[in-house]
Amino acid sequence: MKDCVLRIRKWKYYKFVDKAVFALALGLSAMVMSYLFYHQAMSDGKTFLSDIGPYIDEVRGTQEKFDFPYPVLFKTAGLIDLFIKNTPVSMVVAIVFFNVLAMIITKSFFNKTTDSTIIATGATLSLFFLSMLYSKKLEAVGINYRYAGVSTPNPWHNATYMAARPFMILAFIYGVILLKGYEEGKLKRKDYILFSVIMLLATMAKPSYTIVHMGAFGLVVLYRLIKSRGTNFKSTCILACAYIPTIIDLLYQYSGVFAGAASSESEKGIGLGFFRVWSIYSDNIPLAIILAGAFPICVLIFNYDKLKTEAYYRFAWQIYVMGFTMYAVLYEKGPREAHGNFGWGYICGLFLVFMASIMVLLQNSRKLLIADHVIKKKEYIIIAIQWLALGAHTLMGLHYFQLLCWGGNYM
Repeated sequence: MKDCVLRIRKWKYYKFVDKAVFALALGLSAMVMSYLFYHQAMSDGKTFLSDIGPYIDEVRGTQEKFDFPYPVLFKTAGLIDLFIKNTPVSMVVAIVFFNVLAMIITKSFFNKTTDSTIIATGATLSLFFLSMLYSKKLEAVGINYRYAGVSTPNPWHNATYMAARPFMILAFIYGVILLKGYEEGKLKRKDYILFSVIMLLATMAKPSYTIVHMGAFGLVVLYRLIKSRGTNFKSTCILACAYIPTIIDLLYQYSGVFAGAASSESEKGIGLGFFRVWSIYSDNIPLAIILAGAFPICVLIFNYDKLKTEAYYRFAWQIYVMGFTMYAVLYEKGPREAHGNFGWGYICGLFLVFMASIMVLLQNSRKLLIADHVIKKKEYIIIAIQWLALGAHTLMGLHYFQLLCWGGNYM
């Protein structure tokens, strides 16, 4: 097996084939995404339901019901509309662009962290089309909806999440790089500036990831500061400075969402309530958690030790836990309470923990293929179980995407 894998990798056309396959995959993905987003943009309000309608109105300047103080998607669609002169189509092009950009970034991440190529292409496609596990029969045990109350790493109905995703992935990657090196003083000024810009763009696209990122990474940095007894205080302050533009923008967004047109005069702000919003949509939250994240949970069971040695994997789980905690405890007061907007941080955590878990699975699978020692049957079974879990999420995701393309309700 090892000799076969090495011969394939040494084939002179191997890299060309990988790039060609990935380009084809991107093209096909863009086509099917365009089909769905176009029908969402042209929805009559009965089928192809999504959040895209108010976003299109925002670009047109006719939207007065909601506040959207995160302009990246709207400015991008507006710029495209200068040439296309068709606002719904411009919005579709903008959303597809951000999805394709996120796939390119993810493919590059898998290539570098797993030394995979063609397999990384398949993994990227899987990540961007998988979904929660679901079945109509689960209604009998408290799972009232496919998506609502369960969540998915790929909520196809929300364009601002997809616009923020490429910046979220980059902010996660560069955030880990900074966390790995800020105490040693090896990072350059440009590293902090680049990270600062990426974090700001992620926030200006949708602040959901920013909130859980700052919560999780902030706790890590605070723990290290206490553990070092203040010896890394200077490097901690330098790292904190990279977040200043993001914090300023968050304060602006907070005032817009909680004190602007979208807020209630009688009640606004953030409240505390254990599973208060989550329980609106699910009567069986423990099962909902498993249905949303069965694959990463499965990988964690077999790779718990990776939390100590693999920084991307560890921080992905920390962000997931932070997103979960915020969704479980926090809610927006007033008319936006049932929107469950703190759930978007949980969805960001889901995506990143899926991405990091796929990375670990690719790493372990590659080691198995090129191993010098005799492979035990148990090792093959463990890897197979994890691939089957990923396959289940992927098949469910493709079916979910198909249902949406037929005009089905995303709920």
